[in-house]
Amino acid sequence: MASEATNGETGLVLLDSIAVDVLILSTPLPDMGVASFLARAREQNPCQPIKLVLVTDEPPGDLTPSEEIKIITLSSDSSVAALAEAALSLYSDSPHAQASSGSGQIPLALA
Repeated sequence: MASEATNGETGLVLLDSIAVDVLILSTPLPDMGVASFLARAREQNPCQPIKLVLVTDEPPGDLTPSEEIKIITLSSDSSVAALAEAALSLYSDSPHAQASSGSGQIPLALA
């Protein structure tokens, strides 16, 4: 299942209403910075780990890649395959991966 938000505030409201295994965030957000969005998302959902795929044309200086954060910089050689690979690498470690295996659906939220 995928859901979509058009800005950070709407994305935060969406995160309150659904369980998300992987969050795909396209930047820049029109209403807040990425680090601010991520801090607020983690604060309002302390029991839900937030795994983030950040799609950007310029990596933010306040965020670095980690086991929970993958950054895809848009360029002429970037593709949907790179996005899918990053999302699936994060999702495969999530608690819902086993529960939804075989269903063909991966819970995502897009902001």
